[in-house]
Amino acid sequence: MHYLLFFLYLILSGLILIRIPFVKGCGLNKKTIIALFIIKISAGVTLSLVAYHFSALNDYQVLNKDGITEYHLLAKNPKDFFLNIFYSPYQNAYGGYFDAVGSYWNDLRTNIIIKILAIINLISKGDFYINLLMFNFVGFLGHIALFRLFSSIYPNQKKIIIFCSFLIPTTLYFSSGIHKDLIVFTALAFYCYGLYFSLTQSFNKKRFILTLFSFFLLLLMRNFLAVLLVPSTLGFIIVIKKKLRPAITFAAIYLSGIIFIIISGIFLKDFQPLKIISSRQEEFLKLPKANSQIDVNKLYPTINSFAHNLPQAINHGFLQPYIWKSGSMISFLPALELFLIQALVFIAIFIKRKKVQFWKPFTVFCFSFSISMFIIIGFIIPNTNTIVRYKSLFLPFVLTPVMCLIAVKKEKQSNTLFL
Repeated sequence: MHYLLFFLYLILSGLILIRIPFVKGCGLNKKTIIALFIIKISAGVTLSLVAYHFSALNDYQVLNKDGITEYHLLAKNPKDFFLNIFYSPYQNAYGGYFDAVGSYWNDLRTNIIIKILAIINLISKGDFYINLLMFNFVGFLGHIALFRLFSSIYPNQKKIIIFCSFLIPTTLYFSSGIHKDLIVFTALAFYCYGLYFSLTQSFNKKRFILTLFSFFLLLLMRNFLAVLLVPSTLGFIIVIKKKLRPAITFAAIYLSGIIFIIISGIFLKDFQPLKIISSRQEEFLKLPKANSQIDVNKLYPTINSFAHNLPQAINHGFLQPYIWKSGSMISFLPALELFLIQALVFIAIFIKRKKVQFWKPFTVFCFSFSISMFIIIGFIIPNTNTIVRYKSLFLPFVLTPVMCLIAVKKEKQSNTLFL
């Protein structure tokens, strides 16, 4: 009965999806949209089955069970259901915004998902796979947003954009579960969509609300990313409005940011970014060692420590996992994907560089926040499986410009092509 209900909801979701104006206007035909949606759902099911194979108490199942508990609370006491999300059991109350444990804000990320699941359970009655379907219905709209965004920038590269927006293996895999990753990916896609079209086409209330809400969601779900988006967004706005050279403008902004971090560590005792990052690494190191554990140098909240650890962070953030060190198919496939991406980046920068203008505003915007996040990931995360999961959400923003630039055959391209 549960399987039949799942397939009925799947058919209904597909029929609704192709009637949403935002989806209808993306430029893909109905069959392609349905096929991509089914692939998305299949990835979520595969992720859940793989996670269950390793542990019946994996994050996805635990979140779903907690959602059922909250669903019963919603049915019995709606007031408590809507108010208990604001309760903090910690001595620091609502402090520790960047803390990884013992923080209201850290718990809030999970509580938001649980509350959403509780509401979905009004329809699904707690069925895990129907909940997965509902989550991915919304998550699929993030893929559509990416496709619409990059199709506007690279109008002659439809096949590449379909692949990069919907089918990058690790991105598809990790953004398809009942987890923070799905919400973060969707919010990031809509943020970039709203920001780009607000600056290059027209600024209106809908786009402003979409961009603001997406950023607010990122602040709640993955605050490091939200913070790293600020300088990238500032650089993109300045370049578009003032018609400045992207590479120089972004470099100046990031240099100013580094100077600010150094000064804040000396003069501002309540705001020390280096301490926040090193504390996050410390919390990761306290976790039980994973099968994919790698050695990391201990990070201290000093400029010297970060400078000393930077080569290792670059290695871990950009080069791990090594393809020759993968011991199983599960670790080999992400390593192979990374190796192919590295090869494409090499071709785009060192072989195609003279034939196309590489450093264009939106390309630099995508690269700047993605590379910043890769470095932060390299600093704090001590196992390759988690590195792959965290990095996967940013691959479309790196791989799409790279593949489209490689595919360009003529030097004469419109200026809007690379905005």
